Amino acid sequence: MIKQLISLGFVLSLAACGANSDDVIGSGNEGTGSGSLSFTYTGDGGSGTFQAAGAAPTNNSLGTWAGGARVNDEGETTVLVTAVTKSGSDYDMIGIQLDGNAPGTYDMGGNCETNCAYAVAAFGITSWTDSGERACFIDEGTVTVTALSATEARGTFSGKGSCITGEEFDEPFQVSGGTFDVKVIDLGNG
Repeated sequence: MIKQLISLGFVLSLAACGANSDDVIGSGNEGTGSGSLSFTYTGDGGSGTFQAAGAAPTNNSLGTWAGGARVNDEGETTVLVTAVTKSGSDYDMIGIQLDGNAPGTYDMGGNCETNCAYAVAAFGITSWTDSGERACFIDEGTVTVTALSATEARGTFSGKGSCITGEEFDEPFQVSGGTFDVKVIDLGNG
């Protein structure tokens, strides 16, 4: 759960950086960090399809986009695939953290020790200080990475877990048919 909360923080940070920093996204280069991410979800809080594509904007208006970032911290590489959608004044986000730097199968289980992945989605966010209507953690499933390098990440994912909505902590949540294909920005050493 701690890794998943760190992932959520990283998702929000990356999204905020994408909206405000030419250093991260690149001045005038809309193709940097661009890509697509989609999945279908079901649960007690509702069901639907999440679809995001495009590059993170270089101005202060977050729209719908998908991208990736890579950081090396004390010799360990972490890649984060993140996506944001906007509907009206609300945002939905997902972040998938991969603790590794090679294609293969990453486990989203709580007892994972190698090739681990962590995923969290937040729905109904109205501002960067708002936690949203619900935060959903995928704690059982897999991410199959078919391409992973300093410049791209591509793969599929599925799993199940639970959401936090207000005072409800164990609302079931399931993700299927997840795909991502994003360019990755190398953020260097953490």
